[in-house]
Amino acid sequence: MKLYAQSVTNDQFLNVPLIPFLNDGYTSQYQNAGTVKSNTFEFTLGANWMKKKDFTWNSNIVFSKVRQKITELPIAPYVFGSTDGGAQSIFYVKEGEVYGAMYGNDWVKSLDQMAKQLPAGKTIGEYVVNKYGYVVAANSIGTPQELAIKLRDDNGKYLVWQNW
Repeated sequence: MKLYAQSVTNDQFLNVPLIPFLNDGYTSQYQNAGTVKSNTFEFTLGANWMKKKDFTWNSNIVFSKVRQKITELPIAPYVFGSTDGGAQSIFYVKEGEVYGAMYGNDWVKSLDQMAKQLPAGKTIGEYVVNKYGYVVAANSIGTPQELAIKLRDDNGKYLVWQNW
């Protein structure tokens, strides 16, 4: 059996961020905002392999794919959702974006990449590639300060990747 469905949801119920000092300290509010278009495809394949008096053997394979896109958002784009360890918010809500799109940083993985974005007053000799394949400060190896360095583009902005 296969199934294809399309739907449009208007006035999506979203937890929208607010400017706290204008709203008695509240940081967000649930609002009816935005339109989401959804396309769903599902496929099921089943088989009855054996049927005896005291034994039945059936199997099923199910595949589904759901794609949701924000087609209208009458508020400013925003990010939400925390990650383990308190890292940046990862879900991006923006008109034209896939609903549930996740964004994150790209990381410096070679000394050649690091040489292109050295901070003022630093030398490439102050950095190494750690055992996990990320560039870190050489004097931080084996300490809590052994942190991967975010990759920047030619304009100095952090590069981000998208996963959906």
